[in-house]
Amino acid sequence: MEDDRPTGEGDTRPEHDAGGGGPALAHADRAVDASDGDENPRHSFLTALEVIARYGWGRTKGYRLLRSHDFPRPIGGDRYRLDALMAWEDRQLTAALKPTTLAVLPPRRRRTARSA
Repeated sequence: MEDDRPTGEGDTRPEHDAGGGGPALAHADRAVDASDGDENPRHSFLTALEVIARYGWGRTKGYRLLRSHDFPRPIGGDRYRLDALMAWEDRQLTAALKPTTLAVLPPRRRRTARSA
């Protein structure tokens, strides 16, 4: 029995991604694609799995960071506004680039040997 599927130059079928990206990653990439131009980040929402895929976190780290106090709050369950995520990214980048000041300690005093 021969295979009647088209192959070669005229083949327009997308290749199967063996990387295991899954639908969450593909949907997250589509939701943040700036080429559309008509989508406002304020009206774009990502689920928790899409946020985790966006930043490349594992599930354990991702859910821990989603619940941290400085991460944007979810809207209506597990949906996160894209503009709030972009503002959070900017704060993280600003904090990472900001030089830290070290506390200046007074000079140490040498102990003098006591005679017995």
